[in-house]
Amino acid sequence: EVVATSEVTSVIIGANAAPVANADGPEWYVCKSPNNTVTLNGSASGGTGSYTYQWFVGSSATAAVSVATYSPAVNSATTYTLKVTDAAGCMDLDQVTVTPVLAAAGDDQSNCAGTGVQIGTAPVSNPSISYAWTLASGASAAATLSCTACAQPIAKPTAATTYRLTVTVTQKGGETCSSFDDVLVTPVAAPTGGATTFAGSDKTICKNETVVLGGTADAAATYTWTSGQYLSAAQVARPTFQAGTAAVDCAVNYTVTAIKDGCAFVDEVKVSVINPAIHNDGGVQCGPVWVTHKNEANCAAAVYSWT
Repeated sequence: EVVATSEVTSVIIGANAAPVANADGPEWYVCKSPNNTVTLNGSASGGTGSYTYQWFVGSSATAAVSVATYSPAVNSATTYTLKVTDAAGCMDLDQVTVTPVLAAAGDDQSNCAGTGVQIGTAPVSNPSISYAWTLASGASAAATLSCTACAQPIAKPTAATTYRLTVTVTQKGGETCSSFDDVLVTPVAAPTGGATTFAGSDKTICKNETVVLGGTADAAATYTWTSGQYLSAAQVARPTFQAGTAAVDCAVNYTVTAIKDGCAFVDEVKVSVINPAIHNDGGVQCGPVWVTHKNEANCAAAVYSWT
């Protein structure tokens, strides 16, 4: 049973072959003004008869120019689209991307306790782009950088040092241009006591006693202890641990973070609380008799000595 019948439509396909557009790409690089102009030589092949050309910038639907050769000044990465139309009205598109590449040494950095810090920014991976690091004075930086011909070396200066990044671009016509940028790297010493020892030594105390944690305070650092349980304060260099008569389950581990001149240093310390109480403490008993803990037991790692 026929339920319904659609209308019949048709399309006529002409015998003309479309032209092939060539936007002179696919990709080129430039520097900043005045070295940010590129000449794009649009061309076409195939198709029928003569061609007309239109260049479009980015996502714009309005042609920027209607000629084959276009020389834009490029201030940001831009894709240019070439539209070619032949005498038969057939058309083709092609694209080329032009990217300005400028030296970007990154923000000023702190070298935290000589661990090294990465400078620079993500590279443009293309043979047309080269990177060179020196000191701002022009002298070699090889002694304190992990590499001098890469985009993002590791810097380990022992004194405040300004590095200069020079980026060289080989442009479309083979000529080169360059730009430079500087970054300052400042060494920051670890907090007083050392990078991994400023929390002080591990402590062992008896129940209901107190103990001060941390080493010598560094006036240039701010401190944060986590967790803050049983501590007199969590934002000081040397807090006092005091659990009182609370039952402390084995050891308590604390992490302290010291922030100094943009560097974060982390250390740990452990406080073990022993319960020394026994039943019949101070009393006189006829033996034999079991002597046991009073209240909570100690950790399995506790060592006992009877005298």
